[in-house]
Amino acid sequence: MTTPTNDNSATAASAPRRNVAPMLAVGLTALVIGAGGSWMLARRMPADPAAEARADETSAPHEAPLAERIADLDPFVVNVEGEGFKRFLKTRLQIETATPEDRRMIESRVPQIRDAVIVLLASKRLDDLDGFEGKAVLKNELAERIGDLVGPERIRSVLITEFVIQ
Repeated sequence: MTTPTNDNSATAASAPRRNVAPMLAVGLTALVIGAGGSWMLARRMPADPAAEARADETSAPHEAPLAERIADLDPFVVNVEGEGFKRFLKTRLQIETATPEDRRMIESRVPQIRDAVIVLLASKRLDDLDGFEGKAVLKNELAERIGDLVGPERIRSVLITEFVIQ
């Protein structure tokens, strides 16, 4: 007995082969684009991120590293007026200078700077120091007061590294 051949089964078997070519082309295209993108990204990424950070830090023509331009002051503890009674303010400051020479000059004048900072802090009320704005105003006043003593061109910024009211 012979089985009748079905022409539909022959075309059904060959139909998936016709659909494979476009899918293969899309897959290869995606592979090429992905490889090219990876190659471009790898070219842009530094081999040593730490080396790039050091290069960025020293890329300014006459700028010393930050660690060489920071003058660290001992903590300050003063009384501030608050809500009808005295409160304690403990703060620590660092002064960012323009050059290492400016830092050394500031370190030689620490007693005068501490006096100016203590007088300024003790004149504040608790409400004056509250919130972001109060601390921003305080930083500006400190930079101005210290700048009056050592020269404003020597001071880049005043950093408040500790601030506790009790």
